Order: sequence, then structure tokens, then C-alpha cells
Amino acid sequence: MSTTRPDVIIIMTDEERAAPPYEDADVVEWRRNVLTGRAWFDEHAVNFGRHYTGSLACVPSRPTIFTGQYPDVHGVTQTDGLGKMYDDSRLRWLPQGEVPTLGHWFRAAGYDTHYDGKWHISHADLIGDDGQPLATNDSAGNVDQAAVDTYLAADPLDAYGFSGWVGPEPHGAPLANSGTRRDPLIAARVVAWLEDRYARRRAGDTEAMKPFLLVASFVNPHDIVLFPMWATRGTPLESPSPLDPPPVPASPTADEDLASKPAA
Repeated sequence: MSTTRPDVIIIMTDEERAAPPYEDADVVEWRRNVLTGRAWFDEHAVNFGRHYTGSLACVPSRPTIFTGQYPDVHGVTQTDGLGKMYDDSRLRWLPQGEVPTLGHWFRAAGYDTHYDGKWHISHADLIGDDGQPLATNDSAGNVDQAAVDTYLAADPLDAYGFSGWVGPEPHGAPLANSGTRRDPLIAARVVAWLEDRYARRRAGDTEAMKPFLLVASFVNPHDIVLFPMWATRGTPLESPSPLDPPPVPASPTADEDLASKPAA
């Protein structure tokens, strides 16, 4: 770590919120005993229990996080998926060169900026010889190293202030792009990157002495949205599991009568 500028690591998860106050004792106990990494952060970090998102939906929320601007500034308001594909004329990704990202700001401050995992701010997939997004792993999680190297050489996020991204975007129904398959690969690359960085520092590599911003952006618990589709297609689900939580109680307002509430 630089003596004047700290290394910064951002760990992201997808489709996850803070624990609600109405969790019962069994769920709280499960969270404490099973999610030990999360418990470490709870005990050693500042927690913002009343934080509210700056934008909803997957794609608009991410440029809001990484630019610090609302969608009316960065212009991203739609998510690709069932309703429209990535190249639909109604869908606007974050354009290059319009609004600086966190990566741009950190680079300007002399940081190396590395991004691994789910991006979903621009359409950064490379296209293979078959006309489809270039895959870097199969549905069993086996890695195609040549495809990984192709992404590293192309550096698709450089214009957005980051390097090191390996696609394709972990988005959609294919098992190969699920968090179940991609998150372990993301974690392995991040650990390897950190181990290499620190080894180079110990060896006196001056480039490695520079401070860094590292983003590790994981998919899960987003996979829950795919479970019904996987079940109908016969995709095996690893359940039951000893890690499964106990039943989660309904929100106290789940059956609340909204007739007297203001219209949204």
C-alpha cells in the first residue's frame, strides 16, 4: 500500500439488500453462523442502515453508482433482457467520453484501476467467430483461457477508466453466465491479481507500488431470479443444502390494505 494513498477494494453483489429489521431470531442466527464473511464486515465497518438506491433496475443503477450521477445526467434508463435486447434502439448504454466514472477519477489521481466481474454499464462483450458473445467458460465452469486472454488483450473497459475485465457479461438465463458458475471464477482471478500485485511489491517492482482501485463485482444472489426458468428446463439445482436459510417471515406490511395510502 502507498504510504500516502491507500489501496481501495470495492466488493459488489447483485440483487441484495441490507437485512430488514423484521428478520426473526432464527434467520439472524443463521446469518451470523453461515455468512461469516459478511459478519466480519458488519463488525469492522461503517454500515448505512438507511441508505436508499439512487436508481432502480440493474443497468441504470450501476452507472449511478460509478459516476455519482442520476439517470437524468448519465442518460441510462433501461435494462436489456426480456423486453429488449442490448442493441435495441430504446436502450442507451453509458456512452464513452460523456460522464467520467470512478475509474477515471482514480486514474487521474495516479491509481491503477482494475475491474473484474459484472459490469452492465456498457455492452462490453466481444463477439466470437460464431457471431455470439465470446464465452470464457462453459456451463460446467470450465475456463477457456484463450478467450480470457482475448478479453485481457482487448481491454474493453479502458474507455471507462478500468482495465482487466473478462467477459462476457454474466447476464441472462444461460447457466454459464450465472453466479453459480461465474462468481468462483471472478473470485479466483481477483485473488490471483492481488497475490501477484503484492508479490511484485515485495520484489521491489516500482509499477506495483502504485496504489490501486480494485472492483470485485459478483453476480449472486441474483441467481434466484433464474430458479423458476432453470427448474422448467430441467437444470439441476443444488438443493437442499446445509447452507440453506430457515424460512424467512413475510414483511409485517405484506398484507397491508393500501386503499388509504397515497397513489404512487
